Amino acid sequence: MTLPAQVRKHVDEVLKEFCEQREVLNAREHEQVEYKIEGNYVTITDSRPVSLSTGKWSRNKIAFLEFNVGVEKWKLHWYDKNAKRHLYPVKVGVDSLDDLIKTVETDCTGIFGS
Repeated sequence: MTLPAQVRKHVDEVLKEFCEQREVLNAREHEQVEYKIEGNYVTITDSRPVSLSTGKWSRNKIAFLEFNVGVEKWKLHWYDKNAKRHLYPVKVGVDSLDDLIKTVETDCTGIFGS
């Protein structure tokens, strides 16, 4: 199943801004943040240089968003150090894309990177 066109447009707008802000905050030469849409899922990745001298980068998944088309609500997942995905416990009513991205931005536990 794919995201409805209007939802996909909103995802692109919100996540483009999120990625750009996060890169600026952490300096683009030290972090690249990207997202990928597959079906009704969105994966956000964080890439950092392994070594500045070699130019090699490591890529880590930091968040996974799942859209339920039937109820038009989102779920947020985080990844542990073994790249295993876990449902993030959000408050009742926090299920819009904007709310969940704000959760990622303001998370103080560090599970969504820095």
